[in-house]
Amino acid sequence: MLCLKAFTQPGDVVAIATPAYYRILQLMEVLQLKVIEIPTHKMSGIDIDLLQKAVDEWEIKAVIVSPTVGNPLGESMPVENKQQLLALIEKKYIPLIEDDAFADLSFEQTRPEPIKAQDKKGMVWYCGTVSKTINPQLKVGWLVMGNNADSVIYQHTLMGITPSQLNQLAIAEYFAQEKHQKCLQNTILTYQQRYHQLLSLIKKYFPKNINISSPTGGFVLWVELLDSTNTTELYFKAKQQGILITPGELFSVQPRYKNCFRINFAQSWTEERIAAIKKLSQLLYSL
Repeated sequence: MLCLKAFTQPGDVVAIATPAYYRILQLMEVLQLKVIEIPTHKMSGIDIDLLQKAVDEWEIKAVIVSPTVGNPLGESMPVENKQQLLALIEKKYIPLIEDDAFADLSFEQTRPEPIKAQDKKGMVWYCGTVSKTINPQLKVGWLVMGNNADSVIYQHTLMGITPSQLNQLAIAEYFAQEKHQKCLQNTILTYQQRYHQLLSLIKKYFPKNINISSPTGGFVLWVELLDSTNTTELYFKAKQQGILITPGELFSVQPRYKNCFRINFAQSWTEERIAAIKKLSQLLYSL
């Protein structure tokens, strides 16, 4: 929000990888921004060729991406794609807002380097948080700024958004200890195991004519059904039975992804949750 308020005015155009995290789309709606959605490949991230065409055709004021463990696909951009994206935004002089919320939960042996690490011209604005790795209730995030930082600092002052100083100090102390990395590695291993358990459950119970994403980290999975399927209808039917999914149409400002939904596998696969997957599969067959 701070970056968008500093870089844009109502009516301006912002490009974002799609499917996009719905909270960011809601934020842009509140700020009265126009959105250009650039398709995302589940293995390589945002389509840079299509982004190139978009910035050539439109006066885009900012680009938003999650290059490492995106939400909802869980995709991560290869190093060469990150370099191409950085070169493009530097050439066009467009701020790049790098949402790195899930990157610490990457399944790779070494955490992928953010685009910001290669930013020599101050075009990347890096957003991080502890919400996905420690606890969302702490309400602590950070921004590594680029050029014209005063404009963002000014917006921060106007909005008066400041996390608890005690929370910040506690997190700083926790990060300084070795056990943070050990705990993080255990968390990643746990999510990997739960991901593979979910794959087994999907293979066993779900219809065969579906596509699923291949998340490179995190705890969400994207499911694509037949085009005729309405997952918003599925959402309400599942909710009546105490099962929560996220319908795909929330992840776009356009009428798309109505045949998709997102599953969260952060919690352990108890008998109750396995039973929920079985019920969900029965609902899928009934649609």
